[in-house]
Amino acid sequence: MSLSPNIKASLQKNAHLFLKIIPVQDLLNLLQYKEILSDRHVEEIKRYMNAYVLNVLINQRGDKEFRTFCHMLEENGTDIVKRFAAKLLADANDAFLDNKNQKTLMQVSENLLRGLPIAKGSYYVLREQFNNTICNQLKRIDQSGGHILVHGISGCGKTIAVCQAVRQVILEENCFKPCGCYWTKIGDISKQQLLVILRNLATEMGVKNAKSIQSLPEINAKIKQFLQHNPEKSNLLFVFDDIRNQEYYEYLTFPEKSIATSWFSYESSCYKSIPAVENLAYEEAVKLIQKRRHKDNQYRLEGNKLVEDTLERCGHLPLAIAIVAGLNLKSDQDWQDVIKIISTSKPTSKTHDYRLSLFHLFEISIKQLNPKHVNLFRLLGVFKAVKISLQSIVSLWQIPDSFCVLHDLMIEYLQQPIDHQRSVQQYSIILNKKLIDGYHQQSQGNWFNHPDDVYYYQYLINHAVQAEDHHTILQILSDFKWMNIKLQSDGTVYNLCVDMENAINYLRSNEIENWQRYEQLVQLLKNHESILQVKNIDLIQVMLTLPPFDIDWIKQRVLEYTKTNKHKYWQIAVTNHEKVESVDESLKSRRIGRTCNECRIAVSNPCYGNLRIIGTENNTNQDCRIVIMDYETSKIVRQITPNQRDIRNVVISPDGLIIAFKYTEIHNDQMSILHKIESIDWIFNGTKILLWWRKHNNYNMFTQCNDKKSWNYKCQVQIWDLQSWQCLKSFEVPAFVRFVSASISGSKDSGLALTSVSCINNNIECLVLKYYNMVRKFYKYGLLMLTNGDTKFIEDRNTVENNYKEFLPIFNNYHYLNTSNNQQFIFTTKGSDLVIFKVANGRLQSFINLKCSHNPSKCMLLPGDDRLLVLHSNSLYECFIQGNRLEWKMLEHDGYDFNWNHQSTTLPENVKILTIDNSVAYINGNPVGVKLVKTENTYKLKVYEVQQPSNPRQFYYTLDKPYNKCYIYDDLQSAVIVGIYGNSKNRHVVFTQLMNFLFQNQNMQHKILWRWQRNLPYDSSYNTLYVDVKESRYRKIDDTLIFVMIVKTIDEEDDECPYLVEYQLSIITIDLRHGQTMIYTDIISQDYQFFSLSEKYIYMDEYSLIMKFIGHVTAEENLLVKCYQIGNNTTQSQLIATQEYNRYKEGIACKITLPVTRFDHLQFKSSTLKISQKTYVNKQQLIEYWGEKDGHLLDKIENTYRSELFLIKKGKDFVILSVPNDRTCVRILMTGTNDTFNSLSNGGFLLLKNQNFFYHKFWIEYNNHSIYIYEKATMQLHQIIPFPYFNVSAIKWNREQSSFIVFNYGRQNCVLKRL
Repeated sequence: MSLSPNIKASLQKNAHLFLKIIPVQDLLNLLQYKEILSDRHVEEIKRYMNAYVLNVLINQRGDKEFRTFCHMLEENGTDIVKRFAAKLLADANDAFLDNKNQKTLMQVSENLLRGLPIAKGSYYVLREQFNNTICNQLKRIDQSGGHILVHGISGCGKTIAVCQAVRQVILEENCFKPCGCYWTKIGDISKQQLLVILRNLATEMGVKNAKSIQSLPEINAKIKQFLQHNPEKSNLLFVFDDIRNQEYYEYLTFPEKSIATSWFSYESSCYKSIPAVENLAYEEAVKLIQKRRHKDNQYRLEGNKLVEDTLERCGHLPLAIAIVAGLNLKSDQDWQDVIKIISTSKPTSKTHDYRLSLFHLFEISIKQLNPKHVNLFRLLGVFKAVKISLQSIVSLWQIPDSFCVLHDLMIEYLQQPIDHQRSVQQYSIILNKKLIDGYHQQSQGNWFNHPDDVYYYQYLINHAVQAEDHHTILQILSDFKWMNIKLQSDGTVYNLCVDMENAINYLRSNEIENWQRYEQLVQLLKNHESILQVKNIDLIQVMLTLPPFDIDWIKQRVLEYTKTNKHKYWQIAVTNHEKVESVDESLKSRRIGRTCNECRIAVSNPCYGNLRIIGTENNTNQDCRIVIMDYETSKIVRQITPNQRDIRNVVISPDGLIIAFKYTEIHNDQMSILHKIESIDWIFNGTKILLWWRKHNNYNMFTQCNDKKSWNYKCQVQIWDLQSWQCLKSFEVPAFVRFVSASISGSKDSGLALTSVSCINNNIECLVLKYYNMVRKFYKYGLLMLTNGDTKFIEDRNTVENNYKEFLPIFNNYHYLNTSNNQQFIFTTKGSDLVIFKVANGRLQSFINLKCSHNPSKCMLLPGDDRLLVLHSNSLYECFIQGNRLEWKMLEHDGYDFNWNHQSTTLPENVKILTIDNSVAYINGNPVGVKLVKTENTYKLKVYEVQQPSNPRQFYYTLDKPYNKCYIYDDLQSAVIVGIYGNSKNRHVVFTQLMNFLFQNQNMQHKILWRWQRNLPYDSSYNTLYVDVKESRYRKIDDTLIFVMIVKTIDEEDDECPYLVEYQLSIITIDLRHGQTMIYTDIISQDYQFFSLSEKYIYMDEYSLIMKFIGHVTAEENLLVKCYQIGNNTTQSQLIATQEYNRYKEGIACKITLPVTRFDHLQFKSSTLKISQKTYVNKQQLIEYWGEKDGHLLDKIENTYRSELFLIKKGKDFVILSVPNDRTCVRILMTGTNDTFNSLSNGGFLLLKNQNFFYHKFWIEYNNHSIYIYEKATMQLHQIIPFPYFNVSAIKWNREQSSFIVFNYGRQNCVLKRL
């Protein structure tokens, strides 16, 4: 990688301005994210700032990085920085034009012949016939594509001949224009080394996320897909030099046009084989010697018997002749001495291995070096036979500015000991110790200080082991900063763990003290592999926020590292977790995929061989693919690029040989789901499959069409034999059902919708059907007993209904149900809880509740052992379910009958203290929490203040009656508890203030703030009232409490399918100074007849409330946006605007200007964003309606997120966001002020609830078990904090933003603060 001369001239010309103008400090995170700077560079920059960046750009980066840097300045800088970026680009272009003769040709050559070695005519001979053969084949594949293989023995000149031919056809005959070629050295390398080479090649070509790829099949497919999607690169020629392993050809299939060299021929129809001309003709050999020897050497070569004899004994091999030429032989005696040395190794056949002759010639050549350079040259034998970085050679020689290129045979020779009394192993130890000493000096005693040169971090542990240097090994195994750089360089935890395990094996075999402690570290890394594989993750930060572990030396080392850069790191001050067993304390974890759009993963059965995991990578994106990974190594063993980009589900057979996937396909602007397979499950040890599909032609599976006559409310279920591929059973089941007395009946009216069909035993005697109520959000399971007769097809619906009974009502509130292969365990999930039941004699005996950080989607007990795999999100966890670690609880009854005619019961309560609600706030700068709990028949308020994490103050208040909600607020010394009482026909709500609750006093004063009551009419016999207080705020400026309360009236005549009668939202403001209360009520359902209605909060502060309502009538989804201005003791709250829309048909854009003070008014404006379902409003139309400024801003948003946009402005600041229906957060797409804006790529990020868009310095996103902290001003990533405790749904900052509290709806919270 190097800069073009014109670009280097531009940087050097403007160096003085570069040092003054560029705001490097503000751009560090972005420079690191764009991979313009490495972690090591960032550390150095903090010392030297602009000068260091300039040096890196000039000496260590290429044209691509220069242009990326300039564009980054244009997008993120001030006006003066933007002008300077334009000047850099302009000067680079001027320098290019000023040197358009020789320099232009040089640049064109560099741009076309990427990495191709220069075979100078003054240094090499051109074998014309061999060259013409290669050139003719290159011209052929330039026109029609194809692959060429040039093969012959080592040293016969294959590489030089290919380089000469490639240079000729590209520069002189205009082949492969305008793309040129990429030259790549392969050599005798491992698969992992080949992976590194191909990742670097892909990165150089511009393939995104190439460095994170973990397998050869995947990188091969990734580059192939990149070339297919970039037709301008279709004419690229790839040159692969020296392929030693025939297996590697299958990983080099991505090019359409390639030429390779190898020692061996390769029998393949894909390659045109060209045998290399191994021997130089006499005239060619003489010409080569003349080119290579010193100019003052006049020794006669033509017709010289000694020369002829020497060439014959060298076998006319080009490499050997080149070495002889370099010896600069000037007399007959010189030539006779060479003949004498190599005479013992005269070749006996044309295919003779010339190694021995070459080794003798190497020895003669080395002896001619300056004596002080001989030892330096011999030290190069320590390296692997791969591309050796300049930095590693500098470290070995301990002198600057050194460079060399060695032939593979020279490396092999240098690895032989000089002293024949020493063994190869002894000599290897000496060489490796010398390299380790050089690395130690170069890194100034800190191993992490060495630059990442794609060799050092990959092989350091290996060299330390070969040097038998256990002191260095112990230092590296304790150096977390070094490990962090290696993790980022490799892009995987696996390589680090393998290297560490090899080092640990060495320590164990040599009985080095305390080697066991490093096994603990390796296990810790494996446990949290899913977290460590996050891009740009910091290992030190990971260690600071992992669940508590009892390894003191690791904790001590971590704290030592944080002392030098405390402001960068965050730690958990205190956490409030439910005391349950945790899946996250598992043996291993794996991350599958890279985005939150990855579909559910599946696993094979290890009884059939290696355990395989199947999942997706980059699902819904253009480069989507299905990947199959080896469980133990995390290596991708197979990948598939599907034609579809939206994969909904993937499954794999137990033996790992068959896969199936479900995808979304679009036809005529609507989804076709006719005979769309809903799921496939392998049963009977993988020899049969169970599949089913819906027969009703409707987009939404939960709603039914209006035409009842043509309505088909059935689903088809089939069981197939895979060997004969015959359908064994086929029958219909109701798509919608009603449960009556534990049995079912099909329903043409609204009912529970079928969502899954599964088999719970291998003999296929019964199936479990799961039905879902979308309004009440609950599941019901039923057991379908299949007939054992000869009937293959069950067509009578009554037969199905008569054989169907409600199955184990204990599971009806659980989302997932599965059994182990031996039917000894039942796995169920509910939210983030995983409950496992032991089964004995057909009855449930005991259970255990495991807590997961995300909602688990599937679990599987590995046959033959006690390891349980838990799948959730795009991560896979492994834990033991037997042994002493987990405490099984016996069910407090006679057990549950596993048959279908058991007595209904419920899961017993085993919790002594029940948490009802909790709240957190910062009072006097300290994080404070309250929990509303129930102990037997007593309600208490627990107060806990976080002053010292090791000894927090906490106490309880006993309450006089039951309560449902509790609230505390920043800088308010009072707590508020809310009680909701009554029955389904009448409700009343009491708001009570607890004053000075932080002072432990049982006689604490309390005051009733407000009462609310409502009774339903007597004749509304089926109607039920539901009341909930959703949100609360405290407005300090006028000492006012604000509450948002929802009241629903629902008709429950149909218990399973209730519908909405009335929905009202109330905003209550309570003036604490004067005791005045103002209530505003908006009956939302008054103008809309919704079957169901749910709400989402877009934004709320002291003066404004913006809500989004999602309503269903039939299959249509109707959306409402409502904006409220919150009043005070003199002004009533009011509804400012209401806008109804359908985001799929017309979309919506809203501009909402928020009040800054109580004297300002909220303003609302909206328009459509779509002309049709697929056609968006163009830029000109946006400008005509919204004006020049707002129209430009809205036009910059990607079409993917332009179905609904909310431009919210407050003062001089604004944000543009969308609100996903299925998440509790909002998606930030753009931020800015009146003068500047930051447009976020890749869909922005998901901002957690309760964050102020306009006042906070930092914003927080939660994704894939990690908390991402962004600096609001620049939207640059500040830190990634792994957080595997629970699924975070909201956040509360302190005023200084030096600490924050994260919490979820499961009443868990955690305080994090800066060190």
